[in-house]
Amino acid sequence: MNVSGTGGSSIKQEMTVQRKSAAGDEAANWNAIYTIKHTMGRSGWKLESYLTAGVPLTESPEARLAAGLCGSYKPEPRWELKGGLRSDDIAGGALTVSGGATFRATDSVAFAADASCKVVGGEARDFAMKLTQTVFFDLPLARRADVGEIAGRVQGPSGQGIAGVIVSVDGLSAITDSSGAFRFPSVVQGKRYVSVGVSKLGPEYSVMPSSVASVQVEPNKTSTVSFIVAKSGRITGVVRFAAGGEARHAEGGEVLGRIAEEISLRRAPKLLSGLLVELSGPRRLVAGLDSSGQFSFDHLPPGEYRLVIDRSSMPGLYDLIPSAIKVNLGEGQVASAEFVVEQVVREYDFTEGGEIADEPVVVVGRQK
Repeated sequence: MNVSGTGGSSIKQEMTVQRKSAAGDEAANWNAIYTIKHTMGRSGWKLESYLTAGVPLTESPEARLAAGLCGSYKPEPRWELKGGLRSDDIAGGALTVSGGATFRATDSVAFAADASCKVVGGEARDFAMKLTQTVFFDLPLARRADVGEIAGRVQGPSGQGIAGVIVSVDGLSAITDSSGAFRFPSVVQGKRYVSVGVSKLGPEYSVMPSSVASVQVEPNKTSTVSFIVAKSGRITGVVRFAAGGEARHAEGGEVLGRIAEEISLRRAPKLLSGLLVELSGPRRLVAGLDSSGQFSFDHLPPGEYRLVIDRSSMPGLYDLIPSAIKVNLGEGQVASAEFVVEQVVREYDFTEGGEIADEPVVVVGRQK
């Protein structure tokens, strides 16, 4: 049974039954073994602990309890440090300590050094050390006539390659090398979708232009695709109704100004709640306003954006200042914008009582 949690944490439980053959006329031994493993990983490090209990199903060996803890950390893509403690028999008091390091000199050569030591009764025994060199290479094989190759690169905004990013296509996965390059040497022809996962880099990163790209694969040819990964930015803003002093009153229209101001303030909450903010640029999004007229767009890649208000729900008696706002959003930047809704006041001649926008009007005198 596997149970996965948030933040790269998981718990795995295993139950096995083993039969060990005995020599001569002795009866075979049956054991039930239960193991529980807990794994955690985030931002370059991984920690795994386990507990194993072995219970005999026959009369021979006694129950045995074992436990262990091991971890690894990658300070950078080329280095990996490892260490661990384990006891194969807790009752026996023996403890094994191990550690090691791996250095990937190039994309095709890696060196590793590992050491271990058993500690029994406070005394170190059985010290061992191992040095390893690994060479990675591609072995060309005969391919079917209907397959091609997909190759590409994952890079930052300034062109530097990003290592350790998982790239997937048709259930296959590859990890970018130190230059950010990846390759799928055998992909069936047709339209394929290549996706990039940057969750291990952190939630503040996004992919441009999208985390999924379509690629047309042709037989015996290489199709290329590239992705740009950058820290996400954010645009926040507010749309507010102009106060009475900001409204553009017609000259000499003091009474009309008071009427317009009263109507504007009454309509403000309803008017703002129906407005939508449209964002165009590297991302095309639409957001509504909250009760206070505020809006926000999150997880945006860097680039030039344009903000406009959808005027379809705004009566013609109102003006929007400005009509559009341009925002040049940098990597990881937070930008802000503000729109002001103003009511245009017009002059009328009142000779009798009447109504404006379903609001009673009290005639004070003739106004021009």
